[in-house]
Amino acid sequence: MVRLSLLILIPLLVGCASGAATRQDAGELWSLAESAYRQGAYQQAKVHFQTLVARLPDNEMGWLRLGNIAMLEGRIDQAAEHYRTVLELNPRQAKAHYNLATIHLLKAERHFQFHTATVPERQANPRLHRLLAEIERFSRGSGSERDSLDELSELLSGGRLPLSGEAASPGP
Repeated sequence: MVRLSLLILIPLLVGCASGAATRQDAGELWSLAESAYRQGAYQQAKVHFQTLVARLPDNEMGWLRLGNIAMLEGRIDQAAEHYRTVLELNPRQAKAHYNLATIHLLKAERHFQFHTATVPERQANPRLHRLLAEIERFSRGSGSERDSLDELSELLSGGRLPLSGEAASPGP
């Protein structure tokens, strides 16, 4: 009877100990990853964060950092995927929403630039040029972010840009 109890109890204790060790290892791994990230050693940080999220896939900050590193490396689609993972884990993670919105804004800007470069001049939309200027100003960080976001929001919602093929209304 004692042997049977030990056979049942030992695996449970080992499981608890390994869970505590995993959390401790994850904490140490986080410290290494975050330290490398803050020092600008992004390749080293990336390896540590990848190991961390492989062990703890619900670690939203690990995914957020991987998204930031992907952005710094110019891997925009991979960054967006990491930010979406963060939002699956925590839909209220404001930084992931902001970063994902920035990616969408960069992609939209690129398409608007291609549009303005290829559309005949007589079909040019002055509001679109103003929107591109505001996106550029926002990207450079001139002015307060809140003001830039408010102006972009107004341009995108209040003063609706016509779809291609619609008549362009003159800007204010």
